[in-house]
Amino acid sequence: MEVTKQAEETKKTVETKNKERRRHARVELTGPIKYRPFRNESIFKDNYSVGRINNISLGGLKFALGKHNPTESKLDMEIELSDVLSFYAVGKVVGGEDRAVDGIIHQFDRICFLEMDKEVQDLLMRLVFEYMRRSGSKAK
Repeated sequence: MEVTKQAEETKKTVETKNKERRRHARVELTGPIKYRPFRNESIFKDNYSVGRINNISLGGLKFALGKHNPTESKLDMEIELSDVLSFYAVGKVVGGEDRAVDGIIHQFDRICFLEMDKEVQDLLMRLVFEYMRRSGSKAK
């Protein structure tokens, strides 16, 4: 009887560890991103940096950049995912990582979206799910 109870508890622990912790499905969509320290201005005329989106979800994105932004800093972002979807959002840097690709170190920042128009959110959700449907891939 005791062995069965331990086996059940072990199974629950393993299942909990294997569950996805993300609240939003993310997909590997790429596109350019303009970003700068938060000013709450949606027009990007000057004084911004450029990066490349690696993946995106309704909750945030990860992008390649030249130099990491400080963790917890807020950013204005202009994101372009397709001819149809280009938008402004405000995000917070939740972390960064350096990854070697073909022997070259690339820097990535992870961003959590803080502000985004409801219309843009709906379009982004449709784009993510359409991409998942077409590619036959599951969310990461």
